[in-house]
Amino acid sequence: MQSIHIGIDGGGTHSTGTAVGADGQILAVCGGGPLNENTIGRKQASENFFSLVHSLLGACGAKGFASLTAGLSSLERTAGPDMVLAYTHPQWEAGDIVLESDALVALMGGTLGDPGLAVIAGTGSMCLLLDRQGRQHTAGGLGFALGDPGSGYSIARDALRYALLHDRNSPILKEAFSYFGAGDTDELMQKIYASPFSPSRIAGFARCVIGLSGEGDHGAAGILGKNMRALAAQANGLLQRFSDVRDVFLYGSMFRQCQENCDTFKDALSGPFSVRFPEFPPETGAALMGLKRCGQLNHDCLTRLSSCLHTFYPDA
Repeated sequence: MQSIHIGIDGGGTHSTGTAVGADGQILAVCGGGPLNENTIGRKQASENFFSLVHSLLGACGAKGFASLTAGLSSLERTAGPDMVLAYTHPQWEAGDIVLESDALVALMGGTLGDPGLAVIAGTGSMCLLLDRQGRQHTAGGLGFALGDPGSGYSIARDALRYALLHDRNSPILKEAFSYFGAGDTDELMQKIYASPFSPSRIAGFARCVIGLSGEGDHGAAGILGKNMRALAAQANGLLQRFSDVRDVFLYGSMFRQCQENCDTFKDALSGPFSVRFPEFPPETGAALMGLKRCGQLNHDCLTRLSSCLHTFYPDA
């Protein structure tokens, strides 16, 4: 068995995977389709999963791996054997396979397994706290149907509701016409509800809301602020229960693409916490979990991994 450790960050819009050697050398980084089976179904999610793993193995010239760890946005806790089996391809020379929440692998990229809080705001949102006993505690992560404050979907939905119900002269409505390719409000509604319904397509409009806020639109700024304060309230609920946790790590496009969101979220927290982005991206955090399970995570491994990070992640 080749000592390759695969890590995957499986979101609702897209996924990213990495292959890391036992010495910490990054061997490959590949992108793939969404992996949230709650929105696209298990069949499509597993097909996207197989395609991404095959791309990584092909880039390494390998047929198998020592470990595979995936953080999936559809999970709140470690997957059981039935789900793991559904995501295991019969042709793989497979080693250890573990499916976790995307929040946990994101947190691993920051704490390396120590206590901390991960706050994810991408297509969806979720908070996950790891306590000193290694137990996981979550808030949010309910999905688009029940609402994920601070998520791209929630921000986009709130902006569309504001423009259609309260201010049809808002620049948000003009931006919505452009994004969805609609000429009037009737056509806009048809585009929004077009079959098959795609939460990730709706969530993509959040980028336009962020852009309008950056240009000084008060309606857009108010929507972002409301969402970030609601997300911070979920984080505060966990942090108040575990007052010894002081490290908070931000992950997801709603933070990466908008400093205003980061600042609003940080200001709404209930104490002086250390709030920052993780050192390692979540798919690398997932690979680190595999290395740790196999007893191969050490100082030299982390040093090598850090040194080659910018080759594969220029913006890291």
